Amino acid sequence: MQRIQLTAFSLVALFLALTAHADSAHEHGSARLDVAVDGDRLHIALQSPLDNLVGFEHAPRNERQRTALAKSFEDGEFAAEIAEFDAAWQDAHGHGRAAAGRIEQQIKAIVDDALPGKHVDVDDNLFEVGASSLTLIQIHEKIDELYPGLVDLTELFDFPTVSQLAKHLEQKLAAT
Repeated sequence: MQRIQLTAFSLVALFLALTAHADSAHEHGSARLDVAVDGDRLHIALQSPLDNLVGFEHAPRNERQRTALAKSFEDGEFAAEIAEFDAAWQDAHGHGRAAAGRIEQQIKAIVDDALPGKHVDVDDNLFEVGASSLTLIQIHEKIDELYPGLVDLTELFDFPTVSQLAKHLEQKLAAT
């Protein structure tokens, strides 16, 4: 199964890409979203003055602006845009679901980083999408950085999907 997951980092990259059009005229309060499907790829282009999205029109230049951008994301100010992206993916491919909850989103981001070029849905079996033993070790190390000692490497074999592993980790956290 294939799916796109936008993380805070990909949103920041999107905002930085928007600044590339800074030399052209723009209109505050308006934006253009182009979505195209090419085979198994979804191409998204958003053109908007950055001020519309985060209150300043350049890449964050200082800690105050970086904090404002992060807070905007955490406060859900981009939730509608992310939902639109997810809906576009669903319309194009008709399957998959977005990662739900913080832990599932974190594990999904780790899996996506460990399997570049693969489109892994939260309910996909990692072995069936091509995760090797080395990849599982890399995934485990990243999870262990976030949740030290809570997940054994062997548990990735017992809970081979992002959603199963997230649910298992949530249960362990609730028990501690």
